[in-house]
Amino acid sequence: MNEGLDDPAQADLSPHATQTDGSLLTAGSRLVLTPVWESWPNEGLSSTTLDETAAARPYRHWAVAADILDSVDPDDVVLGTVVQKLHNAVDVRMRTLHDAYRLPALRKTLGWSRQTGTLTILERLGLVRPLVLERLRRIRNAVEHQDRGAPNASECAGLVDTVWYFLRSTDAFVVARLTSFERAPYPDIPIGTGPAGRFFTALTFSEDWSIGIRGWFTGEDYALVDDDRREGVVVTLDAPPRYVARNAVRLEATVDPRSSEFLNLVRSSFAEDLPAGALDGRGTVDGSARQL
Repeated sequence: MNEGLDDPAQADLSPHATQTDGSLLTAGSRLVLTPVWESWPNEGLSSTTLDETAAARPYRHWAVAADILDSVDPDDVVLGTVVQKLHNAVDVRMRTLHDAYRLPALRKTLGWSRQTGTLTILERLGLVRPLVLERLRRIRNAVEHQDRGAPNASECAGLVDTVWYFLRSTDAFVVARLTSFERAPYPDIPIGTGPAGRFFTALTFSEDWSIGIRGWFTGEDYALVDDDRREGVVVTLDAPPRYVARNAVRLEATVDPRSSEFLNLVRSSFAEDLPAGALDGRGTVDGSARQL
């Protein structure tokens, strides 16, 4: 990852810049940031490899269901087994996502009710669309607990396809968990008049959903705020600015989980390597930076 400028001598530092741009910033200062990085291209990302065995396990249940439908004239009891195995496939994948992403910790961080279930959390993160999965759950409960007949073979075939798409759409998230990404404008925006260094923003995501942010920001892209500010990307500085250039300061901070944009940043960690618009319409960025 390009970290911009590491040598303060190259930043075109000046006493005037320090006084006007960084003198009020100390460890613990609360700022609101304009998310200028939203429209910048990805410059690299890091991830942690997860358990591939757990990622593969749901497909075993799915394969049993698919094989049953290939049998000759499956009866109602056999079709009930298809429903059960498809439910098992979804359930195993949901449990894997629940554990790999520590969803109870995220739920607590965001202040959501303890009754907020895994499917609801995954929907809010933009990973799943719940209607068909909810229908599968209702069908399975009717077959398993109310002794009702299973759907016909044609409907079961549709459920087989639906579960396959669900597994494929979430495969990437159970193979690796993104831990950080960096974005930078193109073409480069130089820092000061120095020959090296450029603007960038990097976000890091801990296992328990603390979000760190570091990068260069102009005076127009941050503002000091009080403890009551919740709107926007609100952060607390981890340390005073490392460097102050003529037109920017380099900040390292932790995002306040109470800020209105915290969930959007979490969602961005799931969409960073996806096509633009993958999460549009669900409260995510649209490519234009929101102002302070």
